[in-house]
Amino acid sequence: MRTLWSVIFLGLSLLSLRCYSQSDEQPLSSFKQREALRNQFSAFLASEGLPAQLSGSKFLDYHSGIKKAYLFNGSFRFPFTLELRKRNSSGNHPFMHVLQFTPEIHVRIFQNDPEYQDRSKPVRTPSYIPSISYYLSHQNWWKQPGPKKYLGIRALHHSNGEDGWEFSYPDSTVNIYDGSFSESLFFQFFAGAWLYQEQSASSRKNKLLHPEKINKEYLFLNQIEQQRDQFFFSAGYEWHPRVFANEKFYDTQLYGGNRIFCSLNLRRSFLHQSYVKSSENWKATDGYWLEGQRLNLSVQYITDLSYRSGSQIDNQKIALADASKRLNVTLNFYQQLLQNRFLAAFAQLGYHGSDPYNIYFQQSQFVARIGLAFGFLEYESAH
Repeated sequence: MRTLWSVIFLGLSLLSLRCYSQSDEQPLSSFKQREALRNQFSAFLASEGLPAQLSGSKFLDYHSGIKKAYLFNGSFRFPFTLELRKRNSSGNHPFMHVLQFTPEIHVRIFQNDPEYQDRSKPVRTPSYIPSISYYLSHQNWWKQPGPKKYLGIRALHHSNGEDGWEFSYPDSTVNIYDGSFSESLFFQFFAGAWLYQEQSASSRKNKLLHPEKINKEYLFLNQIEQQRDQFFFSAGYEWHPRVFANEKFYDTQLYGGNRIFCSLNLRRSFLHQSYVKSSENWKATDGYWLEGQRLNLSVQYITDLSYRSGSQIDNQKIALADASKRLNVTLNFYQQLLQNRFLAAFAQLGYHGSDPYNIYFQQSQFVARIGLAFGFLEYESAH
């Protein structure tokens, strides 16, 4: 009898251990899946923004505005992404929360232009646009297959660091020389989606980048024939409340603040793979996906019904359908350089119905630029 009870006890122990192992394994697998989704969401947000852009000279930076070609035209944007964690009572946290802090500065250096009293080449009116963004998604919105979706809200500040009068007197035109321009806060509400990712054979042939001899082993870095294309977008509404705006511009209705916006992106990445050859055998080591090219289309349209153009005392109402004053559209192409995830060349074509560079908002112009771009291009381990 004692032997029978021992066998029963041993069987129950093994059964309970097996059940415990299964119940413990399932949460562990679910935890790993959630962590993978969070990491993918954060990495996507860190690389989906446009890189910083640098250009200059009349040959590489054209605009049809009132001033001469810029000696230097740059935008500096470097996001810092912080993932937030929240758990409910059951220990699960299906919602994903991300905060992003983005210092952003736009700089133009003008040529000497006596007509507009530009007697030197200072960065006289930089454009400061720091922001903080909150992104929200759900695990079910981010799982394969199908589009990955998210929602967001962003608070921004915009100023040029000047303290001159907003208007030049006696004609009451906007003072573009040293006029103060500042909006304490304005907001963007938006939704975005990563619509698809398609992986296929690359049209680019295997390319030997460089060989290195290490301890009688030869290391070869190859770009193998794989590529993936991604399409993603964001769209939303920008709101400029009067309590945080420049009251003079707001009350005269010369500054178009509220607007709808959209950003469309097509990104192509390539798989880079390292191989080590030893004793006639090839061994694959760590590989990585690196963004190769990106095509971006950005569109904004001012929606203020009472938007006006002109001076403080002599101005005209701009019709809602007048795209020449309300539409801003730019097409950007980026080409990654030197196998570096932070460096690219860019080309830009666009039209600004309202110049986005702080107090120059009354200026309409065509733009064409070629230069260098710096930022966080897509980079992902292949293993």
